[in-house]
Amino acid sequence: MQVHARAILFLLVFAAIGSGCTFLQEPVVGTWEYSMLGIDIRLHFDQNGSFSMISPLGTASGTWEKYHDNEYRVRYRNPITRSEETRIFVYEERTKTVYELERPEVRFIRI
Repeated sequence: MQVHARAILFLLVFAAIGSGCTFLQEPVVGTWEYSMLGIDIRLHFDQNGSFSMISPLGTASGTWEKYHDNEYRVRYRNPITRSEETRIFVYEERTKTVYELERPEVRFIRI
């Protein structure tokens, strides 16, 4: 009986890996918020690689990809200038926050 249980477990794990499933999720996946003096900015990193940012200036959408360790490259269209922008966001494990590489003082917290 124990041999059959192991074989079934092995087949399930092999099927999941073969189908492209991943057991590990990037720590940046989810919704993050920065709020100060009545200004709220939300970032959303979806598991499928899509990205959105909601701010008082408008909504931007685009894509994200892992860049290096806990760094993520985000590409989106600026809602004001309509130009394509690329930014690097960092997930900091110690503080459990996300910040833009060029603006480390602006920390987003998971909501």
